[in-house]
Amino acid sequence: DSISMDNDRIIAEKDEKRYLLDRTGTILMVFATKYAYAAKNGYFVVYDTYDNGIGLLDSQGNEILLREYYKIRVLNEHLAHVARKEEDGSVVYGIVDYLTGDTVLPMVYQEIVSEADGMYAFQQLGYYGYMDTAFKTVISPQYTKAKDFNHGYAPVQKDNGEWIIIDKEGNCVY
Repeated sequence: DSISMDNDRIIAEKDEKRYLLDRTGTILMVFATKYAYAAKNGYFVVYDTYDNGIGLLDSQGNEILLREYYKIRVLNEHLAHVARKEEDGSVVYGIVDYLTGDTVLPMVYQEIVSEADGMYAFQQLGYYGYMDTAFKTVISPQYTKAKDFNHGYAPVQKDNGEWIIIDKEGNCVY
């Protein structure tokens, strides 16, 4: 019914079941969930519903992260960006080490944006700031909007609506 490909892996849907196939069409795994898609490094995001029911499987079908998240995005060989939907409908974000199960960043952020130029933009208490790839806050949350760093600079919006460009130390350069 549908098919998608990621490197040498194929995820196919037939009769409301999801299958992992190799390029010859040999079935390597049958997913026990309604939806499955390939993530980085040979992992698979699986779910039946979005409401805190998303999990992560390894290439053998072993559950790496329990199906208790609202979103999962594999960042690298051991870290995943995760989100959970709260009872009030808000979404909180954090970072977990999916190999050990350890929490790297607690789920207290309103948003964590993908890494760009060695920095992650994050939102906390309604304001954006930046952290480095070691998840150390470099620029405290103080901006109403924040865009990705590019070549050492990022556009941000201040409370008064003014857009400025900052460097990686938070200095206004324009």
